[in-house]
Amino acid sequence: MGALVAQVQSGSPASEAGLQPGDVIIAFNGQPIESSAELPKVVGVLPAGSEAEMIVVRNGEQKTLSVTLGELPDNPQQAMLGAGGDNSTVQGDTLGLTVRDASKAELARADADQGVIVTRVEEGPAATAGLQ
Repeated sequence: MGALVAQVQSGSPASEAGLQPGDVIIAFNGQPIESSAELPKVVGVLPAGSEAEMIVVRNGEQKTLSVTLGELPDNPQQAMLGAGGDNSTVQGDTLGLTVRDASKAELARADADQGVIVTRVEEGPAATAGLQ
């Protein structure tokens, strides 16, 4: 349950709110977040400049953080992946997690339009969050 925070850009609204890599967002603006796919839909309906509260789990404890939403970058996928831009394999050293783009067959089985496959989980926030 929740959306695992893989990276927080310095100076971003998430950073200013105190969000940290390894946090798991379990509620945003009063709405439960069951999976990472739900978070963009919940955040995306709010205009830039809006204030929102999010509940995160950090080191097994729940915390409530307040965030002021900012503008979405021109290329949100690039912002999520970092400078490289190659999303065929993304490795999060600080999370202990490696993912790759899901194939068309894997997306069809999951009844999804997009997604990634976790290919490796090592000790770290991803393992603590229960990713396999």
